[in-house]
Amino acid sequence: MIKADDLRNLVIRPTLERFNELLDKPIRLDDSVVELLLGTACHESLCGYYLKQVKGPALSIFQVEPATHDSIWENYLHYRQNVRESVHAFTSKLYPDPTEMIWNLAYATIMARLVYLPVPEPIPDDLEGWATYWDTHYNKNPHKGTPAEFIQNYRTYAK
Repeated sequence: MIKADDLRNLVIRPTLERFNELLDKPIRLDDSVVELLLGTACHESLCGYYLKQVKGPALSIFQVEPATHDSIWENYLHYRQNVRESVHAFTSKLYPDPTEMIWNLAYATIMARLVYLPVPEPIPDDLEGWATYWDTHYNKNPHKGTPAEFIQNYRTYAK
């Protein structure tokens, strides 16, 4: 398990700050974005306890499925050269395998952010809002988590 303050301040925030420096048009980066991603990790992997889903394909502290990873590359990054080139700054290969998200925390952070990026509605600024936002835009299986569980896991691991 990763200490939440370390994940927040040594991985998520600096990764997103560097990512923004590389983009032609920076994306939203504030405490709500950081906490949404931290909450996602707290819920999805118990803040890094699981790096691969126990009975499923999801990978990394954010539990991004390989199909989602590949879809981001094929349907989003393929059409956005600057964003794609900026992502490459965090990868070991031109077109990384989804398993890179397991050991490359910066890359996993970028991919989790890219899951949320196309969502048109703004990221909320409170825990209940993040939980609902996660459930609506990230949780692909309603039987695998609820906003209440997200809140409980955030409170447990993001101390």
